[in-house]
Amino acid sequence: MNSETERLLLAQGSVVAARQLSAQGISSKEQRQLIVSGDLLALRKSIYTTGNLWHLADARTRHRVAVAGALLIRRRVEADRLPLSLVGGHESAEFVWGLSDRAIPPDNIHLVCSERRRRTDRSGVVLRPAALPAAHVTRVESVPFTSLGRTAVDLMRRRSARDAVLLADRTLRAGVSRTELRQIAAFCSSWRGGTQAVEAAEFASPLAESPAESLARWTCHRLGLPTPEPQVQILDARGFVGRVDLLFGDFRTILEVDGRLKYGRPTEGMDDVLWHEKLREDRLRDAGYEVVRTTWRELLMEPDRLHQRILAAFARSNRLAS
Repeated sequence: MNSETERLLLAQGSVVAARQLSAQGISSKEQRQLIVSGDLLALRKSIYTTGNLWHLADARTRHRVAVAGALLIRRRVEADRLPLSLVGGHESAEFVWGLSDRAIPPDNIHLVCSERRRRTDRSGVVLRPAALPAAHVTRVESVPFTSLGRTAVDLMRRRSARDAVLLADRTLRAGVSRTELRQIAAFCSSWRGGTQAVEAAEFASPLAESPAESLARWTCHRLGLPTPEPQVQILDARGFVGRVDLLFGDFRTILEVDGRLKYGRPTEGMDDVLWHEKLREDRLRDAGYEVVRTTWRELLMEPDRLHQRILAAFARSNRLAS
């Protein structure tokens, strides 16, 4: 391929249209020969990428390139400027940004367009209409996508209240500021699900280190319990005891999620790890704290049982204090 084709591929997110190749003097016959040789790979009708890139790329990169192809077939090639009226978004942006743990890309390509009035779903491409301020759009390897914060808010509007909080926490951990997330949620507040996104953004904390901790905070809130403080360092007369998942400070009660053994050493056997964890928990109790352990299953399937266990721990703590 010539230098002009390589420039187009770089500018367009590793995709090029057949009409663009023809404009460079590469005939249809030559294009077919490039496909047969493996230099080009057809993504969609008359939309190509380089075979070498596609076969060496990971799933995230492949989906980004697939989004670039879907964008190219639907719009004129735009100058390298913002805002753009058509971008990758929703589940496609979620996968490319790494906001989910899924290993395979979504079944469809998801786009957002500021110039459309109705949602469409054709040929594996879901297109949703929505306003796209310049601050809500960015590029990933030359491909326009909704920003990390806007992507999260769009998904927070459409998913359950629980999943919205988990996603909000994860977005803050990924580097989006609390202020930015709240501002984007406020911009989208009048849209369907906008109120839920605003509430999730207000509740979110970057300190939750796992989805299970986020779920525990949200579960406590939903049950009417005080909202615990995440990742608190506990000290006793001997010094540092440990950093606990969640702390109800007024009730000197610690909530540990999934029974994770965070203080074991890689060279230790499981018996040693369990022993060190037991000593840590003994020190927490000796320092006057109640310790409640929970699991992902209990949080999802038996929240009322957890509620009673936490209330019982509060009662024990009050008795000790008095």
